[in-house]
Amino acid sequence: PTVRDRLSRRAIRRITGSPIVWREVKRPVFPRGRRGLIQAIVLAVVVVAAVGAVIFLSMSVRGSSAGVCIMGVFVMAIVFGFNVASSAAASIAREKEGRTLHILLMTPYEDAKIVKDKAIGILRRNAPLLIFIPLLGLMAWATFPLSDRPHADDVLTGVLWFCLSLTGHVGLLMGLGFCLSAYLRTTAAAIALTCAIFVGVKIFGLMLFV
Repeated sequence: PTVRDRLSRRAIRRITGSPIVWREVKRPVFPRGRRGLIQAIVLAVVVVAAVGAVIFLSMSVRGSSAGVCIMGVFVMAIVFGFNVASSAAASIAREKEGRTLHILLMTPYEDAKIVKDKAIGILRRNAPLLIFIPLLGLMAWATFPLSDRPHADDVLTGVLWFCLSLTGHVGLLMGLGFCLSAYLRTTAAAIALTCAIFVGVKIFGLMLFV
C-alpha cells in the first residue's frame, strides 16, 4: 500500500470548537477554477505593483514613498472590507444554492449562534490581510522626513481613528451582507447589491460634507 492508501484509512479527525467556524475558516480564499485563478493573479499584480512603486519612489524622491505607503494602508483596508462583505453576502446564499440551508437550520444551534460563528469564521479567514496594514504604517512613518515626521500623539490619534473607522465599516458591511444574503437567492446578487449599497452610502455621505 502507498502512503496515500494508509492516510485514507486513518480515522476521521474530530473538529474542536464550533464546526461552523471551522467550515468558514477552511473555505478557500479564492474560488476554484478560472475565476479563482484570475482573482489570485490580479491580487498578485496589485501587490507587486504597490511594492515596486514604494521602492521606486523611496529611491528617487525622498518622502514621497510615505504617501504611497499611506495610500497602501487604505487600499488594503478596502480590500479587507470587500472580502469581508463578499464573504458575508455569500455565506447564507451559498447554503441556499447548495441546498444545505435546511440541514444547517436543523442542527442544535440557534440562528443567532449560526450567524455569530459565521462572522467569526469570516474574520479569521480574512485576518491575514490585516498584517500588511501595520507594516505599511511603519514604512510610512520611517520614510517621513525628520522635519515633517508627526508626533507620537498625532500618530496615536490617527491610529485610533483608523481602527474605529475600519471597525465601523466592517460591522456595516458584514451586517448588510448577512441581511441581503438571507433575503436574496443567489450569491452573485447578494454580493453585487451589498457592494452597490455600500458605495452608494459612501457617495451620499461625501456629498453631505461637500
